[in-house]
Amino acid sequence: MQVAAFWDNERVGQLSDDIVKFLSARLDEVERIAHVAADARGAEWSGSAVRGGGSYRARVAGSAHVVADIPAHAGSDDPAVATFIAWHDPARALAEVEAKRKIVREYEDARAEWEKWGNGEGTPTARQRRAEALGRLNAWSAALRLAALPYGAGMKRDES
Repeated sequence: MQVAAFWDNERVGQLSDDIVKFLSARLDEVERIAHVAADARGAEWSGSAVRGGGSYRARVAGSAHVVADIPAHAGSDDPAVATFIAWHDPARALAEVEAKRKIVREYEDARAEWEKWGNGEGTPTARQRRAEALGRLNAWSAALRLAALPYGAGMKRDES
C-alpha cells in the first residue's frame, strides 16, 4: 500500500482504518528487527565511529564489540556511514516505535471522541464538543499520516 493514498481523503474524520493497520504492521516489523539486533549486538551503540585497520567501526556502547565495519575508501576520511549506523541503534529504534504507537493511540482516542458526539446536533454544548473533537481528530490524523510517511512505497521487507 502506498502511503500517498492516505493523503487522498479530503475528510479527515473519514480517514480509513487502513493507515492504522499499515503503520502498526510497520512498527511491529521495526520492533522485531530491533530486538533481533539488540540480542545479537547489544541495545545501545556508540554514537561515533572509530577508525581501525582501514575501516570505520561502529561499536556497542561501553565495549569493544564491533557492530559494523565499514571499509574506508581510498582518500576518504569520512566516517559518516559508521556514525550513522551507530546512531541508529536498537534502543533508539524502539523508542521511536513507542513514540509512533502513542500517536496511533492518540488518533484512536480522538476518533472515538469525535464519533461519540454523533452528528453534533442538539444542544450548543454538543455542537461545541463535536467541533472540539473534530479539531483534535484533525491534528492527530495529520500526525498519524506523517508518522506513516517513512514506511512508504518501496520499503523492502523481509518476508522470511
